[in-house]
Amino acid sequence: MPDTTWPTVRAGFARLGITPDRDTPLIGYAFRYEQLGTGNEGPAGGDAAWPDGGDAAWPDGGPLYARCLALDAGGLAVLISLDLATLEPGVARRLRRAVAERVGAELDRVMVCCTHTHSGPYPIGPAEEDDAIREDAVKREKDDAWTTRGRAFFDQLLPRVCTCAAMAAGKLTPMTVSAQQGALGIGYVRRVADGRGGVSFCWNPQEQDHMPLVPSVDPTCTAVVLRQVNGPRSIILFNAGAHPVVLGKTSNIISGDWPGAACAMIEQLCPASRAMFTLGPCGDIHPWIATQEDEANVRPVAAAAAGLVASLSHAARPVGESGALDLKTASKTVRFGRVELDLLVWRLGRLRIIAAPVELFSQLGAELRRRLDPPLLIATETNGRSGYWPTRSAFDEGGYEVEIARRYGLEPGDGEKLVEVLSDLAAGCEG
Repeated sequence: MPDTTWPTVRAGFARLGITPDRDTPLIGYAFRYEQLGTGNEGPAGGDAAWPDGGDAAWPDGGPLYARCLALDAGGLAVLISLDLATLEPGVARRLRRAVAERVGAELDRVMVCCTHTHSGPYPIGPAEEDDAIREDAVKREKDDAWTTRGRAFFDQLLPRVCTCAAMAAGKLTPMTVSAQQGALGIGYVRRVADGRGGVSFCWNPQEQDHMPLVPSVDPTCTAVVLRQVNGPRSIILFNAGAHPVVLGKTSNIISGDWPGAACAMIEQLCPASRAMFTLGPCGDIHPWIATQEDEANVRPVAAAAAGLVASLSHAARPVGESGALDLKTASKTVRFGRVELDLLVWRLGRLRIIAAPVELFSQLGAELRRRLDPPLLIATETNGRSGYWPTRSAFDEGGYEVEIARRYGLEPGDGEKLVEVLSDLAAGCEG
C-alpha cells in the first residue's frame, strides 16, 4: 500500500471495446489498401476472438479499446487513449468538445491520444475541412468505402468515448501519484544513410539484414503510477517511442500491436492494475521486430515494454509533496505551413505531460527532454495529426517522412522551432 504522505488526487479508470466489424477498412499501409481490399479479417484467432462468436462491432472485449483516466485535481480532467493510428484535427476537436461537455470539464483538461497502431480503423468526421489531412493517410479517391465506413465508425466512436469518459469520472477514488523513467531499447532508427548524402529505409531488420542499424536516440519510457490509498487498485500510464508496426503491411487483422499487448501484460505483472499507453517521439523509429505478419511476434516487443514498466512502477517516486495536487494546464494553437497544432501541457506536481498532434523524430524528443526536468511524458499523436516532424538534418537527407512534411508545408528547422514552442509552454505551466 502506498505511503499516505505522498501527493494525492482522486482518480478513476474505465475501458470500453472499440473493435469495428469486418466491413471496416484498416489504416496504416498503402500496400494493404491497394492489395488487400477495404475490409479486415477480424482479431487474431478468427471468430473465436469475438465475444459473440461472429462479426459484431463494439465487442465488450478487444483487441481495440478506448481507455480513459479521469483526474479530480483542482477540477476534473480526462486523458483518453484510443487504439487507433491517428485522428484528423477536426475529429480530435469534436471528441474533446463532446467529452468536455459530457463530464463537465474545461476543454484544456481533455486530452485525446492515439496509440498509433497500424492495424486499426480510421474514423472520418462529417465535415470536409480535413480533406488534405485525410488524403495523406488514405488514398480515398480510389474507393469511397474508406469514406463511407470511416464516417460510420466515427458516428459510433464518439458516443462510445464519451461513455467511457463518464464511467471513469464516476469511479473517482483517492490515489497517490508517482512516476519513474528508464531506457526501453525496443526501437531502431529506420533511416539509414546511403553514403551519398541521402537516406535508405530499413522497414524490416529480418528481410533487410544487410543494412546497419542504430538504436533510437530517445529510448525513454515514462511510467506514471496512481495507487489507491485505501485499497489494492492501481492505474499505470506509460509512454514510449517506437512505431506500433510489428504486424506490417501484409497483415489485415485487427490488433493493438505491441502497445495493446503490453497493456495486457502489465496488468498480469502488476495485480489489480489497469494500464494505458500514449506514444512517445518515434517519427523515425521502428521496433526491432517490424512489418511481418506473425501475430506471435508482437509478444517479445510487448514483453520487453511490460517488464520495464512493471519494474518502473516499483521504483516510482512521488511527483510532489504530501497533500492534494492541483492539475495546471497551458495550451496554445500554432500554425506551421498548412497545419494548425493544438498544443497542450498538463502539470501535476513535478510531472509534466506534453501533448502534440505530431509524429516527432526521436532526436527532437531527446532535445525536448534535455531542456526540461524529469519526470516528463511526451504524448505524440495527441489531439490530432499533422504528419512527420523531421530534424533539419533529415530535411537535407530527404526521404519518405520529409516528402510528407513538405506536403504539409513544413520547412527545414520547423521541428526545432516546435521544440522551442513546446519547451516554453511547458516551462510556463506552473505546478
